[in-house]
Amino acid sequence: MGSTAPWRKAAVHAEVFWLFWLQQLTSHYQLMTSGASCSAANPVCETIYMQEECNAAATALSLSDTWNDAGDWGIYPKGCFFTKGINLKWNYGMGSTAPCAEASQCICKCSGTAAPTADSHYQLMTSGASCSAANPVCETIYMQEECNAAATALSLSDTWNDAGDWGTHPKGCFFTKGINLKWNYGMGSTAPCAEASQCICKCSGTAAPTADSHYQLMTSGASCSAANPVCETIYMQEECNAAATALSLSDTQNAEGNWGTHPKGCFFMNGINLKWNYGMGSTAPCAEASQCICKCSATAAPTVYESKTWARNTRDQGRRSAVDPPLPPVPPQPEGDLQQTLVQKRQLGAAMAEQLNKPNSEIDSTMKGCEGLEPHMQSSCAGCPRVPV
Repeated sequence: MGSTAPWRKAAVHAEVFWLFWLQQLTSHYQLMTSGASCSAANPVCETIYMQEECNAAATALSLSDTWNDAGDWGIYPKGCFFTKGINLKWNYGMGSTAPCAEASQCICKCSGTAAPTADSHYQLMTSGASCSAANPVCETIYMQEECNAAATALSLSDTWNDAGDWGTHPKGCFFTKGINLKWNYGMGSTAPCAEASQCICKCSGTAAPTADSHYQLMTSGASCSAANPVCETIYMQEECNAAATALSLSDTQNAEGNWGTHPKGCFFMNGINLKWNYGMGSTAPCAEASQCICKCSATAAPTVYESKTWARNTRDQGRRSAVDPPLPPVPPQPEGDLQQTLVQKRQLGAAMAEQLNKPNSEIDSTMKGCEGLEPHMQSSCAGCPRVPV
């Protein structure tokens, strides 16, 4: 009895081994940065409860740490997880309700393939701390194989990534300087998405412009966003054609290239040719000869600035600015007094005009043109400016 037990044990181990690897053929591992659990984040994913498989998953994902530390933590997600992009952990505290997070990413086993679903697409991000920070419906691509698939879908010039652990580049899948595809397994990196290292993200929904966006031609500005803060450069080659069609341009099928003398992304050259520049290192601005085609939100209407013009006549309410203090109310006057005041104003105006039309030498100190007016009107008349001839 004792002599047959080791053989039976070996047979059981062999069966488990082959079942395990058969399962790997139809499944893959994935990092989750949100969700109450693996299955909550994605219904086709599950938590890894086996300590040995935790190490195997870390190896498959090319993480920096492939040998887990075990513990019972209530502040971390249960099962296999990766902390701060540095340490592999295995939490056997099954009572924990801590969710997956950026600082403690769940390592999950998922069935099927990582290809985007019908309601998702890939997108390049040139700003934001991460894909989800740039757009809440987008997520970082942590799988090396999917990084290549995304680059192919985006028709990038490089579709085979180089892997590395870089603290100066965003984690996951990114595109450097419009030339090289990279996959950063350094999960501790906090480098943001940027023009020089564009994050390749997986986003839900469609890439078509929404009801609150439109396309626009820019003839000046260092870039679309520099010309208008609510506009952005079109980095997707397919969208470049769609934008040209929406704008009814004469050319709606772009020619691609890597040009340092033309603006990056989608542009219209000499009013004739549609171009798509994947040279992301270009700093050429939008211009008349190479107009940037930009995607803008509907809030691109000109800003209404507060008027700083002050009325010249502060007693004329109709010419006053809305920001001026209100005038005091004018006391009512009898009708006869009002008529007399109007006559006096006309006389004053005629006298002032007569004096202004004379040479200074003919205007004496008595200001004879003011004679016959009321005393308070004469003082106003005598104070008229003298215009040199």
